[in-house]
Amino acid sequence: MADQLRAGIIGAGFIGAIHAHAVRAAGGVVARVAASTPERSAAAADRLGALAPAGTGEDLIDADDIDVVHICTPNSLHAPLAHRTLAAGKPVVCEKPLATTLSDARSLAAAASARVATVPFVYRFYPAVREARARVAAGEAGPLHLLHGAYLQDWQAGGAPAGWRAEASEGGAYRAFADIGVHWCDLVEFTTGHRIVRLLARTAGGGTSTTVLFSTDAGASGSMLVSQTAIGRRNALRFSLDGADASYGFDQEHPETLLVGRLDGNLALHRGSPATSDAAACYSLLPPGHPQGYQDCFNAFVADTYAAIGGSARDGLPTFADGVRAAVLVGAAIISSESSTWVEVPT
Repeated sequence: MADQLRAGIIGAGFIGAIHAHAVRAAGGVVARVAASTPERSAAAADRLGALAPAGTGEDLIDADDIDVVHICTPNSLHAPLAHRTLAAGKPVVCEKPLATTLSDARSLAAAASARVATVPFVYRFYPAVREARARVAAGEAGPLHLLHGAYLQDWQAGGAPAGWRAEASEGGAYRAFADIGVHWCDLVEFTTGHRIVRLLARTAGGGTSTTVLFSTDAGASGSMLVSQTAIGRRNALRFSLDGADASYGFDQEHPETLLVGRLDGNLALHRGSPATSDAAACYSLLPPGHPQGYQDCFNAFVADTYAAIGGSARDGLPTFADGVRAAVLVGAAIISSESSTWVEVPT
């Protein structure tokens, strides 16, 4: 493997460009790009600054000048491309959902057991999120009893076209929950250490909105709302973790601050504050007052993935096992919504 990792990106839309920026920030090079046709691949290689195009995704995976593959395609292509990458003995970064079915996700996780294979649950990489996680782990909140929040977007409001995401064969079922709701679940489970073990879900608007009530293995109750038709909410991922002694609140649209609630007064803890933990400080890359955002999170995720490829483990790196967890939650939400009953979430 080359000293400078040579990345291949399959899929050249919005998220492919995000991956390309992150590859370079991590010290890698975008060696090849593959899009839906050879002509689009050539245009994408020029637009994303790749060294060369690839005729197809399969050609890119098999190329000798590719060390790591980033899969940024429509959801239905994730599983076959990830399987081919793993069979080629190469590390893989696969967009979520890992697969459109639970069985395919589990098959991928099994195939990836000896490989570096990650899924971009990138909201884990905000310093404020790491700070909340460190404080929960230290017991500063006391026992958590209520976990609640939402993930709201408006790009589907007013009948805006959804493209391939609206097709169940391409995007999978219950697209809002599978697309962004799993981000919320992953973030809250990662931050608290709790696991959702039981849920009641209701989906509306042709899959564009889902409401979930849940309970966790550590005795907390929770609720979350996910929607892609919430006018005025561009990317509002929010949570509140409420404990016996303190609460922690985070809003992705205002990511520089962790809100700490206490009975004797509330605190807005800003990124870079001397009161922040080492776990948060290592992801605080700019001086306080110089905002970090989504691309910075993605850069940190890819940098940690590449560090793992080099043999250096990173705490909290989301892997294919986390992709399976997301698929388990999606499956439980589908069963609950269609049956209007509480459902036990498999481990």
